[in-house]
Amino acid sequence: MRIRTWLPGSVGTDEEGARHGITNRASRERRMHICRTAATAVVALIVILSAGTTPASSNGGSRQQHQVLPPAPAPVHGGTIIGTAWRADNTPFPRALIRLRDATIGQALALTRADERGNFQFDEIPAGKYLVEIVSPGEAVLAVGDVFTVTPGQRVSTFVRLTSRAPWFSGFFGNAAAAAIATASTLGITAVGSSGTPVSPQ
Repeated sequence: MRIRTWLPGSVGTDEEGARHGITNRASRERRMHICRTAATAVVALIVILSAGTTPASSNGGSRQQHQVLPPAPAPVHGGTIIGTAWRADNTPFPRALIRLRDATIGQALALTRADERGNFQFDEIPAGKYLVEIVSPGEAVLAVGDVFTVTPGQRVSTFVRLTSRAPWFSGFFGNAAAAAIATASTLGITAVGSSGTPVSPQ
């Protein structure tokens, strides 16, 4: 029997050429499979590193992770005082001049004017005890409201009412003796008549 060996570049039968082509394709497919496997491993390693974790150490250490910091606390603002000025006949006192006073140290802090309905407001007031006064254009005290407490971030409602008679402290307490006014307010006295009789809100 005659045996024919096929070499690259030599002329052989069609059957031998086909077998050689199949062998080359199989070799190329194996190389492509190896390349794909290596690429998959590289991508997996990149994903692990980008996630911020590392494999556990040989001495039993745990995996490291990114630390997530809590959000910064929101700033705390002062409180808001809203109120209404009333006349002696229980009608709103439009355009009344309102003064805010610290009831602890007796210091006048702010001055505002009520709107047409007698409503007024003080914003960003620090925590503490306060009272409001109706004052004349010369800032003489005409009426005093009750003492109230302001809490940061909260709204506090209050009111102040005139009486049918001028208060006895309108001239004497025009610029001083706020502590006596604060003491009267803590007793529930909204205004004091000229006879010295307390007049409570109705």
